[in-house]
Amino acid sequence: MFIECLNLYGWQKRAEHECKEYFGQFDYETKLKEKIDGYEVFKKATTFSNVNNCEFAPEVCNEFVTVYLDEPGRNAAKLSRSELIDLT
Repeated sequence: MFIECLNLYGWQKRAEHECKEYFGQFDYETKLKEKIDGYEVFKKATTFSNVNNCEFAPEVCNEFVTVYLDEPGRNAAKLSRSELIDLT
């Protein structure tokens, strides 16, 4: 499930990392969107985990616990938030 989450949110996290020098500036959102749009070719051809290493996995952990597993049907074991954090 974590790999699925990484494939879903990894490109966003990578783009945010690569645009961090613009954070807080007027054109941050524009630069971020351009970077994400640039990844569309890769998104269509392969998955994030097939072409990237684990560098962005820690950033995706938050989304895994707070967003991905909160979606209906994902947390079939009904683990608590603290159990999910420990598991991650």
